Amino acid sequence: MPVDEFGREIPGLSSSSRFSYDDYDDPERDSSSHHQKSITSSSYADLAKRRSRSPSPIRSKSRSRSRSPDRGRSSSSYRRHHKRRHSDDYDDRRSCHTNNRGRKYSRKGRRKLHSSLMYMEEPLMCQFLFAKEKQKEADQLFYEKIDQDQEKKDDDQDDTSNVPEVESNIQMDPSTGLPTDNSNMQSTEQQQKQPPIIPDSEMKQLYQEYNQQSCLKYIHNFFNKHLDDSWFRTRYSPLQYKLKIQKSRSRAKNEAMAILQESIQSPQEFVKQSRLGGGVKPSGQTEYAHKRRKYSSSIDNAPHLDLFESLNLPKSHLFSFLQNNTALPLMDIPSHVTDEQLLSALKHHSNGDSSLFPIDIVSSEVVTGVCDAVTKSLKEGDEDEDMNDNAEDKPSNPKLVIPKYAQNYQRNAWAIFNTEQAKEKVLDHIIGAYMDSDRGRHVRDSRSVPKDIEMDVDCSDPYMRYDIDADGKGGKPANADTVMEGENQVTPEGEASAIPIRRVPIFVSTTSPLKSQSTTVLSAAVSSNTMIDGDKASALEIAKRMDGIKDIPHEARLETILGKLFPKTEENENINEDVLDVAIAYLRRVHLFSFYNGGVSSDNVAHALTSGHSLSVIHQRLKDADEILQKAKEENADMYDDVTGTDDNVKKEEEKGMDAPASASSEPKDMLVILHDETIQNVIKSLPSNSGPSPFVINESIDALASEIQSAAEKTKKEWIENHSIDDNGRARCSFHFCQKLFKDDVFLTKHLLKKHGEYLKAEQAKCHDEYMMKWWDDEVCRPVPKILVDCHKYGTIPKPVIGSSTPMIEDPEPGLWQEEQDRNAREEEEEKMYLEQRAAMEANQSGMKRGRGDSNADGGNFGNSNFVDVDDMKEEKVELSFTEVENVQPVKKKKKKKKKRKLL
Repeated sequence: MPVDEFGREIPGLSSSSRFSYDDYDDPERDSSSHHQKSITSSSYADLAKRRSRSPSPIRSKSRSRSRSPDRGRSSSSYRRHHKRRHSDDYDDRRSCHTNNRGRKYSRKGRRKLHSSLMYMEEPLMCQFLFAKEKQKEADQLFYEKIDQDQEKKDDDQDDTSNVPEVESNIQMDPSTGLPTDNSNMQSTEQQQKQPPIIPDSEMKQLYQEYNQQSCLKYIHNFFNKHLDDSWFRTRYSPLQYKLKIQKSRSRAKNEAMAILQESIQSPQEFVKQSRLGGGVKPSGQTEYAHKRRKYSSSIDNAPHLDLFESLNLPKSHLFSFLQNNTALPLMDIPSHVTDEQLLSALKHHSNGDSSLFPIDIVSSEVVTGVCDAVTKSLKEGDEDEDMNDNAEDKPSNPKLVIPKYAQNYQRNAWAIFNTEQAKEKVLDHIIGAYMDSDRGRHVRDSRSVPKDIEMDVDCSDPYMRYDIDADGKGGKPANADTVMEGENQVTPEGEASAIPIRRVPIFVSTTSPLKSQSTTVLSAAVSSNTMIDGDKASALEIAKRMDGIKDIPHEARLETILGKLFPKTEENENINEDVLDVAIAYLRRVHLFSFYNGGVSSDNVAHALTSGHSLSVIHQRLKDADEILQKAKEENADMYDDVTGTDDNVKKEEEKGMDAPASASSEPKDMLVILHDETIQNVIKSLPSNSGPSPFVINESIDALASEIQSAAEKTKKEWIENHSIDDNGRARCSFHFCQKLFKDDVFLTKHLLKKHGEYLKAEQAKCHDEYMMKWWDDEVCRPVPKILVDCHKYGTIPKPVIGSSTPMIEDPEPGLWQEEQDRNAREEEEEKMYLEQRAAMEANQSGMKRGRGDSNADGGNFGNSNFVDVDDMKEEKVELSFTEVENVQPVKKKKKKKKKRKLL
């Protein structure tokens, strides 16, 4: 360990140890990665033998390509050129990223590490720094070889004992007359040799392999870390993705039945609460009163604030669990916490009352969209739009879109209860536990309850296991004081017999989820009554096709509900508007389709509960839209008087005897109306016209993969039951070392294993998904992984995305940054040159002006050839007298004045 000037050891600067992410004490990382350390379903290393295509860290050189541009310079010029770019403190810089990383990336220096450093030890080197390090290693090997050769020769000379032979090697120098040792001269010549320089082509190939291997290791570490996460399995497992679609369709059927029940119970109230025609533009920011919670056993008698009226929300457009107020928001859920663990934590606060248990957990998406394998399968192998083709592995390809993911892969969730009373009781228990804990001591004496309170969730194992099944047959792990049977009689030390308990806090919101819903008012053109008939027909057609795709029961479909709400009568404008409003409410609640917001749809109801999402906004039509349009038309009528509009064309056609087209109109069509009509027509065209149910949930290929996983899971189930059953004198015994219960026969034992130890079976069945998840993960071109930091030395660390399915790599940003710097320097030099030229011209002009002033004083102060006259310039006028030629000048005669004669009076 290095020491300071006083001889004291400096911790964290050891040159022998290398900094890794494990040295960084992060409680969130410890809790999140614990299930990978203790028990994992599988990993890349474990599945190397079972995979048909194992991800080898070294790919074929023929398939790898360099991402950096070719500099087109020789090796010597390449080194000289880059020596000017970067300073000579390369060794100091590398020490910052190797030996001294503990100091540079400590909690004092940087409170939060970059997310990519959770899956790799250090930033990736750019090609320039990689070339410097490789050349340095080559130089070191070269000089070590010279030293070894020299030591070998010295040893040979020491071992010899023949003196004449030594003297024979000594020759006289004729110039000096002194003896000269040829061996020493040869060694001196070898030391003066320069080490070989690695060619550019070879260096480029080496960096390409380094880039590829680092990216492969990076994505493999990410896969192993998030293998058991719920969002990861739902995205990359064919069976889990199929179950997600089935759950979404089951929710749609239940919501359609809820709409049917609401329309039967109070049809008039349902139609009234679904109307959207009373929208008013807000004149200012409206503030709503906050809901107060009353702590009493009788919740029915507590004062209640009607949030539907205060928030101006049409009740029929809200989901059934929002109307009943049975949703409990959960926030900031870490990536490794599963929905089953959330249900277990909420059941813990139910005090064993099964009527208070939540019935479902709705989680938001961590990564938007679907993986490339699903996209490719849904496009039915269209080569033109195939995103998994090798030709698409270029970062400059405009079709590649990096998926968006939540920060730190966290998500929000909503727990759905049977009744509002059950939700309130569970929430009271959570608040009470929070108040009793040390974290709630600052609010114990306060009468108000914080909006967000903490709740601990047990995340010891993703499958809720607490004991270890060492041999897969219920065996107990070998302790340190016992000898394990088998070859070599190995005794494992430090092996735990149970999983340590780990808990993480999440936040429970006490505010109502209704506040996430908002309303907005449409424009007058879209709200016009002339749009109602067309929008009604489009909404009915979309609902009909979506009902057929999701196989909604016929008694709960939109056409059936409309038939009960509006019996066959004469159609009028008011009925058409009500039919449109009911259809829009049905599309939003059942199919998660926003009619007035560009046809946005989703398969996850959490999008409609997320504040700011398009599905969370309810659009209302502007009140008295036709009157507003007519008034605006009259005010702006003078603007169109001079324009030759369609009225002139209609008159000409009438004069010629031609009928005017029905679509001819004297008013220009609003752009919002055109955009709305085009969007709705595109949605209708994208939906299949066949209203019959499909035999497949997704399509044939994905359903086939899901069936294969189900078959493998059933086979695993039979083997697991056989491995954990013991025949004890004709009776069945549970083989788990912590249970050992005895049963009458195998039937009762099977029920016991599935009911009491089902989490171990679930963990074994999860291994059946891993091979298919690896295949979909390897086919992904743009994976939802954090950008890798690339060390560009003086340019800093630049994050770059990992692109490519078969050969994942990153693009080296250093050449581009260097080129930008060179362009900037050239531009600055050019500007400096122009500035110097202008300054020299100004100085020359000023010096010319001074010279012109001195030569032109006699000419009245004219400066050179200019006509400038300085009025403040003092001049001395000299008069010279000449007496050589004197002429007699006659004096001028004075004129005599005439005397005026006086007149006599």
